[in-house]
Amino acid sequence: SLTFCGVAQADISTERSGSIIVFPKIIANSTRDTIIQITNTSNQMVRAHCFYVNAALTDPTRDPGPLNPPLWLEVDFDIALTKQQPTYWSVSQGGEVNPTDPPCEPGVQDCFNAGFDPGRVPPVVPDFVGELKCVEVDESNRPLAGNHLKGEATLVDLTTNDVSKYNAIAVPGLENNADEILVL
Repeated sequence: SLTFCGVAQADISTERSGSIIVFPKIIANSTRDTIIQITNTSNQMVRAHCFYVNAALTDPTRDPGPLNPPLWLEVDFDIALTKQQPTYWSVSQGGEVNPTDPPCEPGVQDCFNAGFDPGRVPPVVPDFVGELKCVEVDESNRPLAGNHLKGEATLVDLTTNDVSKYNAIAVPGLENNADEILVL
């Protein structure tokens, strides 16, 4: 269980790394998908507890409102990134752990799924619309003010191959007193 406590002023950024990263627009349906990239900016291993929040309407055939609220369903997962490691996955497909993934060799054109897998990332449900949040944590899954996570999302139109890209919102942690409260 994570408990967040913050001050009124948070030095959020889309250019620097933080202890919490937020991807506010995640879509995976029959016409669009989102590619997530998360990078450890540290020279040490970093762990993160991540969760998708599904904001799709309870009944997608009806207009939003009090009688048709968002689902607000959460799916959690954990990743571990080696020093300076980026990782990526398709939101619709997720990411599996495969110890036989080859390394990406210089001069090789196709490096898809190459290298160290950070952990199993579940695929989202069909017609997902929502967000992804990741919190840097220690070995005990307690929030950590390491400020080593940076992220990017690429939204792909599967019918036209048009893409748009944005940086995740990074919230720096200020301190952590070895408890479950991360001061922002």
